[in-house]
Amino acid sequence: MSKTRTPRDNNYISKSYQDRIEVNLANISCTKNDKFILTGMSYIIQTFSCELCNHNPCLYAFHVKNTETNSALTVGSECIKHFKDQGCNIDLASGLKKRVKSITRKMRRYMKKYMDSDDYKNLTVEEKREFTVKLFMKHQTKEQLRDEGAKKARLTEQEVVDILK
Repeated sequence: MSKTRTPRDNNYISKSYQDRIEVNLANISCTKNDKFILTGMSYIIQTFSCELCNHNPCLYAFHVKNTETNSALTVGSECIKHFKDQGCNIDLASGLKKRVKSITRKMRRYMKKYMDSDDYKNLTVEEKREFTVKLFMKHQTKEQLRDEGAKKARLTEQEVVDILK
């Protein structure tokens, strides 16, 4: 497998990855000057394959769309960087990833704190990810209820917990 040095960052990239990236970009583009937008970002518990380079496993999914063809791709955290010069807001992508990582760490600390240490150690990586995402979803629901409640009436922490039960 040959490797090439990219002039931009002096990192080595496998030639096969570079070829896949070029082919997949060509498949969703009309011209090399097509513009792309970042339409979202998500954390995938089961992992996924990047649709640009086929790398697996990826956890952080960035959803990009070609503004000319309306073709969409889900790419990993490294491949999102290939869209910087095509109009994608990489700063937003980076910020989203940092926010998700921060929340994930917070949920893992919460899980370790309130779970028996033996139970925690016996969880598989996938179970830990799934539990972390469930905690995050519960956290998001609480925040949304609190925000909605603040518009209408003040809810106490206990009232929010009671509603979630």
